[in-house]
Amino acid sequence: MAHGGRGRRTSGPAVTRHRLTVMNNLEKLVASAQQNPGVTLEQDFYCTPEIYELELTRIISRLWMMVGHVSRIPEPGQYFLYEIGQESIIIIRESETVINAYHNVYRDPCHIQVFEGLIFINLSEDEPPDLETLYGSYHDFAEQQGLARAKIANMKSYPTRANWKLVIENFFECYHCAPSHPEYSAVHDRLKILARGAGKGTGPEAAEREFTPVFEQWETESRAMGHLTGVYPGGNEETGDVRASRTFIQKGFQSETMDGKPACKVLMGNYRGFDGGVTVFVFNPMSIVQATNDFAVMTQFTPRGVLDTDITFTWLVDEKAQEGVDYDPEDITFFWDVTTRQDKTITENNQAGVLSGVYRPGPYSIQEANLSRLKTWYLQRISVN
Repeated sequence: MAHGGRGRRTSGPAVTRHRLTVMNNLEKLVASAQQNPGVTLEQDFYCTPEIYELELTRIISRLWMMVGHVSRIPEPGQYFLYEIGQESIIIIRESETVINAYHNVYRDPCHIQVFEGLIFINLSEDEPPDLETLYGSYHDFAEQQGLARAKIANMKSYPTRANWKLVIENFFECYHCAPSHPEYSAVHDRLKILARGAGKGTGPEAAEREFTPVFEQWETESRAMGHLTGVYPGGNEETGDVRASRTFIQKGFQSETMDGKPACKVLMGNYRGFDGGVTVFVFNPMSIVQATNDFAVMTQFTPRGVLDTDITFTWLVDEKAQEGVDYDPEDITFFWDVTTRQDKTITENNQAGVLSGVYRPGPYSIQEANLSRLKTWYLQRISVN
């Protein structure tokens, strides 16, 4: 554990003038962006260090960031580090029932809560809203999935040379899925990708009309098995428009694997069989869980610098599943590993394009409706002191 004192802030007339210039420019950029909701953000939002520093204070520090699963530190005294921005946070199990978080440079505690086995921290100086208040509606899905009774099967990190907003924008749209993700497009129903690739309302109306009866038939079959389906809204003004929901992979597929067969022989949670469903928990744009009947994937997007973002995937299986007997970690990770490596390349290429001297904001497509909503959420947060 590192030790040290609080650093002293640089101050003076020059610093004050620079800050005022940045703030004045930001106000103009935000006003311009708000007047053009149907196009991407201006270049400065994706590469300006001063704006990035404000984002850490005004947006990221106020979010409950998912940092891990309780099974990573099962014994008292065990810990792991979570790096965000320039901060290093120690997550430590103090006792059988207590997990705490501290800044690594001085023993100053951070806000920490555990929700259904998922560990969240909040770096706000103020008292943040309780996770139960934000996501209590997610409990039924979380219990069905057995998130609190899971264990880690594998973990992988994908350091990405791109601004965090480009990273999450790529994740929250599926306009690029068909041409860029052959494995994803082979596993998931193609009509679903077109109609609801990034959720309901993110595709052409004609595709939605065609897909709706197919989806409703799956819901009927899933409920007949005793499984929950539907949508459970959650969150608040800080988290944005978030929810937990269920959809299906494609007809005949039991899991997110290339052949559609289960990746783990042991079902998670309270599932009575394979219904081919996918449960998605969106806690905020930086913290998502996606889960099939046999495994779950924790997805963490963590800003590390203005042009650096860590993408961390943690695969979970039921605590009773035995590695080498019930599952192979590589079989479980293949689908999202290959998809995320492709996304890393796409996003880094996008960042290179944004840095070009000829970059100009462009219009969102119908299948990028989520990005327009993300933009609104972001602008509301960054413009509030």
